Amino acid sequence: MSAVRLDNSYEGRYLGLMSVQIPDKHSNRQLSSQLLWLFELACEYDRIGDVYHAVKLCKRLIKQVPSWVKPYSLLAEIYLRRREWKPALHYSLEVVKRQANDERAREITVMAAMAQRRWELARRMAGARHVQHSRGSFQLVCLNPGVKPEVLLARSRSVGQSVVQGVPQPSSGYRFGDVVLTGWSPIAWQVVAHRRVEVYPVWKRLIPSRYTTYSVVLTTASSEALEAMRQLCRYEGIGFDNWSRAIRQMAPLDGTRPAELYDFSVFPQSMPHGHTLIALASTRKGRVWRLLHNWHVITGEDYYNLVKHD
Repeated sequence: MSAVRLDNSYEGRYLGLMSVQIPDKHSNRQLSSQLLWLFELACEYDRIGDVYHAVKLCKRLIKQVPSWVKPYSLLAEIYLRRREWKPALHYSLEVVKRQANDERAREITVMAAMAQRRWELARRMAGARHVQHSRGSFQLVCLNPGVKPEVLLARSRSVGQSVVQGVPQPSSGYRFGDVVLTGWSPIAWQVVAHRRVEVYPVWKRLIPSRYTTYSVVLTTASSEALEAMRQLCRYEGIGFDNWSRAIRQMAPLDGTRPAELYDFSVFPQSMPHGHTLIALASTRKGRVWRLLHNWHVITGEDYYNLVKHD
């Protein structure tokens, strides 16, 4: 990974501070200021994407001042973002050892433990959250946050885990029914039925789904016909999503412009007026054909262009 250079003031501070010998016991104000400067510099390197120098500075601080929590916390966050679960677990546990009430460190510990299938450790670190968890409740999750964000409905499975209930677009790399790792810190919100609903990031697929994604165009946009399709899918155990309304918008917590995803490799740039592109998820294609036939008989509407997405 190539290093990103800071401006001259930060480069000078970095070179100067790296030559400072920081003792284990820093009792005077000047040395405390030097420590804070060094940590501030690590945060700045992390902010601009220079992970190498951010990690190097944090490890230097840990070596010199093992009792200071902040460098461990920053390393845990860095390794979490990079999906490096073993070091993320190590540094988050170090934070918890020094500061047991650090909720964010506990969350990272739970996620990193789950990602490595250390279920007992995850349950123990979740503590009261595991006991109070409402299994089966619905929430919103964001696939590929920061890259190709797509917000979907999911069903809570356990603390920090959800089952995807919407049908993701093929380019997302996820499928209906995937068990995913989410944590419990929201990254955004979305307005649903005039209510602000929190959106949780997906960090990893824990258990892959056996469902295959299909798309098909219906020659109607009638709410009654679409509701009939939805009810048939529920009865047949087939996933359903209306991809004609699939610009997944989410408003970040900092109030910046909503992110959008629209996969033009699947979505036609123009479609006849009154037609609807829907997504179906099934373990067998024969069940999809039967579903479409039954829907046609019930509604009298037609369909075309059934496509399987691998």
